[in-house]
Amino acid sequence: MDPSRVPAGATSEGDGIILGDGPVLVDAFIDFLCPYCRRFELSSGPALATMLAQHRINLAYHPMNFLDQASTTRYSTRAAAASGCAADSGRFLEYTHALFVNQPDEGSAGLSESELAALTGEAGLPAQPFASCLGEGLYLDWAPYVTARAADAGVTATPTVLVVGVPVRAEREAIARADDVVNLVNDKVRFMLLSGAHVDIDTLDLLGAILPNTTITMAFGSTMILSQAITRRRADDPFVFHPRSPYATFWVVDPDSGDEVPYGQRGQVVMNHISKGMFLPNNLERDSAIRMPGLPGQVGDSVSEVRPVASFEGEPVIEGVY
Repeated sequence: MDPSRVPAGATSEGDGIILGDGPVLVDAFIDFLCPYCRRFELSSGPALATMLAQHRINLAYHPMNFLDQASTTRYSTRAAAASGCAADSGRFLEYTHALFVNQPDEGSAGLSESELAALTGEAGLPAQPFASCLGEGLYLDWAPYVTARAADAGVTATPTVLVVGVPVRAEREAIARADDVVNLVNDKVRFMLLSGAHVDIDTLDLLGAILPNTTITMAFGSTMILSQAITRRRADDPFVFHPRSPYATFWVVDPDSGDEVPYGQRGQVVMNHISKGMFLPNNLERDSAIRMPGLPGQVGDSVSEVRPVASFEGEPVIEGVY
């Protein structure tokens, strides 16, 4: 269930607090009662803060309540709620550090409300707004939501650290190496061609944000018709693939009726190759696509947002690169 409200600086999904403006996204899934999370914060926190200051990363903290049963007062949830109050005053990172420095033992009641409020001095927080937020319990339903979202994403332990969505060890060296790889690609790679498997528009946008110095394009074709499409893209629109008409053509059809779908709708791709060297008409591909208008004088359709069909002739389609 969605929380009644989320703290200032929350991610677009509301499942964490995001800091920084760098090109590389680092996600840290933490529990304020987790001793390994404390070790991660104390050993890696300063390095992450430096990367933030150098505009190298975006850092998203996801405070979870995995260990609520390891205290007598649901401390993980209460501490996460307190960190949300700190985020409202722009001091999430500082308060998070104070929580881990003063972490209670598992099995205890955890820090009391007055003890959580007393950490405002260490974190440089204005005491009164924080105390009001804490006393009203504004974010007590936030940690369960964060935890449910993390579980849906496959997070099973804390700390879990992802760099650009890829799990790495919760160590500053591992995070820095992943960041260095991204910087190396940005420094050395100027062109990237994606082919052989589908890539959705959100992934393309993410790659573009992570690799701003790299031109990214896509190719679409078929060994069955011995042809590769012409690729076009305008601004942030999806890639559009135009067949090499009239020798190779695309149709986008309803697989049940065989009729063409309207422009802008998804259907299954039919490919044709008709030339002096090859005659392969009406080849129903294992791809679906959005039907797009063709170039002037083009025979057939153009296609966009190509991806595998879920099943073909009753058999499941498994996407792969070969």
